[in-house]
Amino acid sequence: MLEHTLSFLSDLALHNDRPWFEAHRDAYERAKEEVEGFVFGLFPALGIDRGSHKASFWFHRIYRDVRFSREKTPYKINFSCSLDPEGKKGPGLGAYFHVEPGHESLVAGGLWAPEPAVLKRFRLDMEDGPRAFLKIIEAPGFKKYLHLHEGEKLRRVPKGFPEDHPAAELFKLKQITAWRTFTDAEVTSSTFADEVIATVKALDPFLRYLEEAGGLVKAVD
Repeated sequence: MLEHTLSFLSDLALHNDRPWFEAHRDAYERAKEEVEGFVFGLFPALGIDRGSHKASFWFHRIYRDVRFSREKTPYKINFSCSLDPEGKKGPGLGAYFHVEPGHESLVAGGLWAPEPAVLKRFRLDMEDGPRAFLKIIEAPGFKKYLHLHEGEKLRRVPKGFPEDHPAAELFKLKQITAWRTFTDAEVTSSTFADEVIATVKALDPFLRYLEEAGGLVKAVD
């Protein structure tokens, strides 16, 4: 389904420089069109209205910002976007979609690098009672498609939180995200769109919970 996209990105990884990119711009435009078409094809099932928005409302640029990075290659070797009705700059949490060769494609979402105040609100919510959050991440639908990606975590329970609390391990998290990775064979299969849709839908309760717990949206009575 995304054969050309993976092929182009694989070649780009081997020739990540401006002369090669400009010489193969037609291949880039074809890959960009292919992945955008794939994503926009998901929108009806995900309840997203494209309206008059351009692709850039959801998609990230392939050009890397190398000003403050040790990695000076000019291009990312992936295509990525937000699967949020409000786009990549929306106020809430949306699913992140990423296509990259080498079995690195994924759907993910959550609090990746939360502000300290947001992380503290999540911890306070867990202190009050983690049952609702645990119910989400232990649900069969969630576990079928996703796993909690702990990422960075503290060695000890943060100051001010009880070490013997049932949610002690959750207090240590510095990132609260859920992921699902896909092999290249899965990305090019005829069922890939269905799998992405099912994964995003399974992720949604997790994201809505984190929005409320982190104070990113107002709670609804």
